[in-house]
Formats: sequence, structure tokens, C-alpha cells
Amino acid sequence: MSSKQEISDFDKGNEICKCQKKLCYQCYYTRVFKNETIHIQKFKEENREIATRQLKFNSMLQDAQSQLNMMQEEINLIFTNVKDVIKSLSDYFSSGDMSFQKFLNKNEKFMKFSTTELNFQKDFLERNKFVEQTKSKEILASLIEKAGIIFEKIIQNAYKANYLIEQIQEYYINEKIEEKIEENIEVSEGLLGYRNRLIKKQFNLLTQKNGDQVFIKDGQLLGILQKNMGSVTGQVRHNLEKIKYLQFQGQFGIKGYRIKQWIYYWKGLQVGGGYYNLLGQKEGEWVDLTGNYWDFRKIVEKGSYKQGKRVGVWYIHMNNQVMIGGSYDEKGNGLKNGKWTDIAEGYQQHQELTYNGEYLKGKKIGQWVIKFRDQNIGGGSYDDKNKGIKTGKWIEISDNFNNLTQILYNGEYINGIKVGRWDSWINGQFKDQKYYKFGGGSYDNKCWGLKTGYWVEKLDGFSLYNNLISNGQYKIGKKFGKWEIRLRNEVIGAGFYDSRNFGIKVGNWVETNNQYSHRSEITYLGEYWNGRKVGRWKTNYQKNQVGGGSFDKGGNEVKIGKWIEIHDGYRWDSYVTSNGEYKNGKKFGFWDIKFMNKSIGGGLYHEGIKNGIWIDIVEGFRDDLQITYSGMYKQDRKVGKWDTKYRNYYLYPFQLIGTGLYDEEGKGMKIGNWVEISDNYERGQEVIYSGKYENGKKVGNWDILFHQFETMKIGGGRYDEGGNGIKIGNWIDISDTFGTGYNQSQVIYHGEYSNGKKVGRWDIKYRIYNNDSFLTMGGGCYDEGGQGLKNGFWIEINDGFQDGNQITFNGEYIKGKKVGRWDIKFSKYISAPFLLIGGGSYDEECRGLKIGKWIDIQKGISIYNEVIFEGVYKNGIKTGRWLEISIISNEVLSDIQYDD
Repeated sequence: MSSKQEISDFDKGNEICKCQKKLCYQCYYTRVFKNETIHIQKFKEENREIATRQLKFNSMLQDAQSQLNMMQEEINLIFTNVKDVIKSLSDYFSSGDMSFQKFLNKNEKFMKFSTTELNFQKDFLERNKFVEQTKSKEILASLIEKAGIIFEKIIQNAYKANYLIEQIQEYYINEKIEEKIEENIEVSEGLLGYRNRLIKKQFNLLTQKNGDQVFIKDGQLLGILQKNMGSVTGQVRHNLEKIKYLQFQGQFGIKGYRIKQWIYYWKGLQVGGGYYNLLGQKEGEWVDLTGNYWDFRKIVEKGSYKQGKRVGVWYIHMNNQVMIGGSYDEKGNGLKNGKWTDIAEGYQQHQELTYNGEYLKGKKIGQWVIKFRDQNIGGGSYDDKNKGIKTGKWIEISDNFNNLTQILYNGEYINGIKVGRWDSWINGQFKDQKYYKFGGGSYDNKCWGLKTGYWVEKLDGFSLYNNLISNGQYKIGKKFGKWEIRLRNEVIGAGFYDSRNFGIKVGNWVETNNQYSHRSEITYLGEYWNGRKVGRWKTNYQKNQVGGGSFDKGGNEVKIGKWIEIHDGYRWDSYVTSNGEYKNGKKFGFWDIKFMNKSIGGGLYHEGIKNGIWIDIVEGFRDDLQITYSGMYKQDRKVGKWDTKYRNYYLYPFQLIGTGLYDEEGKGMKIGNWVEISDNYERGQEVIYSGKYENGKKVGNWDILFHQFETMKIGGGRYDEGGNGIKIGNWIDISDTFGTGYNQSQVIYHGEYSNGKKVGRWDIKYRIYNNDSFLTMGGGCYDEGGQGLKNGFWIEINDGFQDGNQITFNGEYIKGKKVGRWDIKFSKYISAPFLLIGGGSYDEECRGLKIGKWIDIQKGISIYNEVIFEGVYKNGIKTGRWLEISIISNEVLSDIQYDD
């Protein structure tokens, strides 16, 4: 094309040649490659249109800026005027008040009154002026209150508008960065409630482009952690119970900060919260939930914040008891100082552990004591140089220390590093309460903290009745040579660690799973190569093969080919397996779920993702707990209708007991009407809930049903219609252990909720059998202000209240804290009278702390265990000599000494 010829078109090129060419009229009609072209005139028109749109958009932004400036001037004018008017009214009424005050001051000097003052006195006595001014003040106060509400709504809407604009800014300014971030799904591990304990479970964590984290388990949405700008969720990622049931309600301010009042809800019931300042910092009185909070460990901490830092005394509320935690420095650094009682960061129901000692500027110093159920079981010293380093002789507890697994380790620290001999001990408990040594070994003496020589260690699942240990040699902190696995001194497994590359498994191994016990004798047999499983592996139960499959031979530990996998808890009454095929480490094709070698469920996988029609089974499926869930998966998410079926014996047919819908978009979110079973559904505890979901939240009326021989309504109430899942109005709640089985009882609570908080009168009722009427056993009143605080006289019952174990606690509350004398009463049977067996006093400063002489009980009393404890409390802590006494014989069973 000649440079003098007029351009008519642009050649856009093609996939092979990305370059664009200018074309004249002649070139356009004679070119060899007929690629897509753009006519020059159309090109100019499109450019003009783009330029016009840009001008309009820029003009709109400028208009918006001008409008905001004008609004700001108007708002300033309005607020200035309102302040001036209120000041004027204040001055006017203050002058009248001063006249009244002068009259009152001179009331006894009647002869000195002027004529004007006498006239004022006359008006005052006739109540004309006084009544008139009082009425004016009442009307004015009402109008100002209404104006305040209007202004508050204006501020709230302004914050909402601000939040919207910030979200737009976040979206467009970070658009290029977010385009590079793809949605990511990872398989993670967390703790999920099962019966009365938390167990480790895998779940899918989806991180979206906007930073939100979506938690999905078995195709169902557990919860979403939103990425709110400038705010911290405070949730613990690995506590899936919090993800499921903990909700927050409050207002966002500038930069996404949480501001003003925020409320924490657990299953629709208000459990905590407090106030944020305008910079998103906690301020004033707060109720914080501990990181390990869940249904069977509801521990909260109460105290004050100053600019986001804890200050002053903080209290710990645990198991319906209050204790002083300790104090934070008053300078606002959030550092612990002085004597403290720390709570162990465990999740188990019976993990009643505390650490007691002293802090200096946030670091532990001096002697610290570890207590279990108020009794000293361990401890040691920290250095006095404020480094928080352990030193000298120590007795420590195991990570999973609880009622049935009381394991201690004792040995020596030098500069915070273990040295020399360390021994492992377990409590005989029901035998003689003594600790028995079962293992241990040595650390190097060069203060490297490395294990050396022969060691005997506990394995996962170790307990008093399940002495599962491994023994072998360490070198430079790594295992080497032959290691054996033993149960009650019988070798049940073994294998070798590399003698050169320490700590790496090699050759043939026989291993146990972390649930191995005399009821679930599961072993895995196969070969390791360079620390990775390779080739054929067998799964044995009581030395008979029940499953297995192959790993790739390349050392990647990738499952391939056909597999039979056993389910968690596989044992004599739970022969459950999944049978199918792996391809490159991912499940594909049809997988069959079998119980006692008969198909009970299953469905299709595609590259490890569930799709199509499935039948899932309940966690812990066994002889007397047989529940299935059937419905459709779409890309590993539940969609559409899902049915729940149940049978209480494997020879019986399944019966439909529940049903409901998941959204069709694949979010795993419940919608519409649902009939669903309780988390603890089993024989004797067959509780069903019936109601409506909107966007995964309960709304409107919900009924609580109990199914045993026949279905009967036992409770229920309403959730708010705003989709917050908050209880409102009249409710009948049931106890966590409602049922007819072992350690279960039929207890209900009847009263009213206001915005998730209990208000007014609540009654506690109980019955023994299904056909019995509920009898009122206790209750009391909550404040009417919606704070959920108990007030006045209360009768409370013990956990596990049932025939043969009926205990009541009788006394007074003031603003949610026990005060004065409280009595403990016990009745053996429903028809027997309650007899006084103990009690004592709480402090009068409304801290809820036990003080002085007490006759107490420990975790309950029954016809099989009629024992009391007598001694003295000081600020909620047992001190001095305590006696364990039999109620029947009045015999002293034990004499326990606590620190003074």
C-alpha cells in the first residue's frame, strides 16, 4: 500500500499472526487472507463513543463529589443548628431550675422573700408552674429521643453507603490483582463434634477470589468466613463447631471496621459480645468465647478492654462456676501481671485443667502448678529473669489429658530445653488413684533437646484401658533401627527406620491405626520405600484381611487401582467398608458402601469429586445406629432434595424420618421446609427438628419432636424472619442429653427469648417416661432488659438430672452472679422429698465466687455415689484441708490438702 493512499480498513490478523495491518481500498479487495477487518469509519465511531462514555463517567464522578460536598455542608449546618437549639433549651430550662433551687434554699427564711419570690412561691404551691414545666420537659424529652432515633438511622445508613462504596473500591482497584487469584480448593483437617467429643475430620476449604473462605463437609456448607476489610473474625479455623454454629451481628464502620455493639450467637442464643470503638478496637466490658468453645465446653472470659487491649481483672466462667483469671496491666499493653489461673486449651468435656502461677509483664515467672479438678497434679518453675523459660524439675501433662487418659511426664529443664531422663506415667484412677510408669527415655545432655537411646512412647489412642505403646531407639532426635508396637506388652506390629537416613521408614511394616483397641484391632501390612508406602498394602481386623489396595511404585504414595477401605470405628458391630477404584490418587467410577458385606450406599466419583445420585451413611454407622442420607451431588455439593432414613437393626427395612432441599446453585445451602435429625440421633435419643430454612439459616416456627414408638412434639419456638437464625418469643428448649438411654434424661426449659436472649420467667421441667407429664423442678427469672442475666431466687438442676440422680441448687442471683447463701439438695426418686446435703456462700460483691466454708459435690451425686466434700473456698478456689465424706456412714473417705 502506498503511503499516499487513503486507509479504509484494519486487518485484525489471526491466531497465527497477531499483527494488525492497515489496508487501503485496493488492498481490502485484493488481499489473499480474508481475515476479519474493521472499517475505518466504524473504528472512528467506536472511539468517539468510548470517549463520550468516559466523559459522562468522569462527569458523573465529579457530580457525585460535588453532591457529597453539598451534603456535607448541609449536614454540618443541620448538626450545628440542632446543637444550638438543644443548648438554648438547656439554658432556658436551667434558669427555671435555678429559680426552684433558690426557693428551696431560702425556704426557711420566709421573712426575707421579696414580692416576686412570694408570687413564685404561690405558683409553686398551687403546682401550676411546676406541673406545666414538668409536662413541657417530658414532651421535649420524648421529641428529642425520637430525633435521636432518626439521627441514629441516618448514621447507620451512612455507614452502609460507606461500606458499599468501599466494596466498589476494593473490587475495581484490586481487580487486576484478583484476576490473577484463582478460586482454590484445599483439603484441610479440623475438629468436628461427635457425641460429646471433638474428633479430627477432613473438610474442603474453598478460598474465593474475594478472599472469603467457604467450609464444606460431605457436600454441605458448614459456614463462610468473610474477608471483611480491617476486621478480624476471631474464629478459630480448625474448630469446625464454631464455623457451623457461631454467628456475629453488628455494624461496620469506615474501612470495614467493626463498630459499636456486636453480639455473638451460638445456635441462635446470645452468648457473648461487646462494644467496638470507631477504629474497630474492643472497648469497655466484653464477654469473649475461648478458642475451644463448643457445646460440651462452654467457657467464656469476662472483663474490660481499652483500645483493643485487655485491662484490669478478668473472670473465667466454666461449668457454671466463676473463678478469677487474673489481671492485665492498666497501661493498656494487654500484658498479664501478678497471680493467674489459666485454662488449658483443650476440647474434651472432662478436661478440667488449670495452670496456676504468676506473670510479670506478660511472661511466666517462678513456681507454676497444674491442677486437675482443683487438685495439684504437676508443675514446675520458670526463670526469674522474665524470659518465660522453664527450668529445673517439671511434671507436665499430655496433650490429650482427660478423665480417662491422665498421662504425666516428669523430668528436668535447663534453659527451657529438656535434658536427661524423662518418664511417662498414667493414673490408675478407679484402681487406687496412683500413677504408674509405663514409658519414657532420655534427652541428650548437651541442651539440644534431642531424644537419644532407648524410648517407650504412647501411641494415639493410648488410655488406661488401651495401653498402646511403641518402643525402639533414637539417635540425634530421630528414630532408627527396629521399632515395635505393643498392646499390654504383646507385640502387635513392628518395622524398621533407615539406619543411615534416620527417621524414615523402610521395608516391611505392620502398623496400627489411631483407633486401635481390644474392640477394634486394625493393622495395616505393607512396604515402605524411602518413607513412602509402595506396592500392595493389606488391612487386617483381628489378623484377618478385610481391606487393602495398592500404592504406586514410584514412591509418591499415590493410591491406584481397586481398593477396599474400612470406615473409622471399624469393629465387631460396625463392619463398614467402601469399595471402588483409584486413578492417580483420586477416586473415580462407582464406589460401593457395604455393611457386613451388603450394599447400603454409594455413588459415582469423577476425579475424586462426588457427582450424581448418592447414598451416604451417618458417622459411626453400626448395628444400633443405621442412618442413610440419599440425594444428588453436583461437583461435590449437595443439591435438590435429600432424604434421611433410619433403621434400628440391620435386618429391618429403612424408614424415612427426614427430608429437605439444598439450593440448586451448588452452594450446599439448606432452603425451604426441612425435617432433620439431631446431631446425636440414636436409639433412645431420637430427636427431630421441623421448620424452614432461608439461605442456610433457620427462620419462623420450628418444632422439636421426639420419636420413640410414636412421634410427639416436646418443644420448639420461633426464629427471626431476618435470616439471622436468632431465637425470639416463646420457646421450649430441650437439654443436650434429652432421651431415654444411658446418662440421658427428659429435661425441658420453658420461657421467652428477646433477640436471642432469655427474658422473664423460665421453668425447668422433667419427666421419667414418655407418657408422663412434665413436672416443674426449678427455674427463675431473667432480667427484662434483654441482657440474659439471671435475677432473684433460682432453683437450678445438675447436669444429667434423672431418677436416682436429682440434685438442685437453690439461691439468689444479682445481675447474673450468684450471691449469698446457696443450698444443695438431693432426692433419690421423683416421688421422694429433696433433702439438704450441702451448700455455702458466694461473695456479696457480685463476682459469683465461692467463699468460706462449703459442703460441695464433685460432678454429681447419685444413689450409687453418695459422697460430699467439706472444706473452705477463698475467692472461688479450694484452700486448706478438704474431707471426702460418705453421706450414709458419715465416714471420712479421704483427706485432701490444697494450697492456702
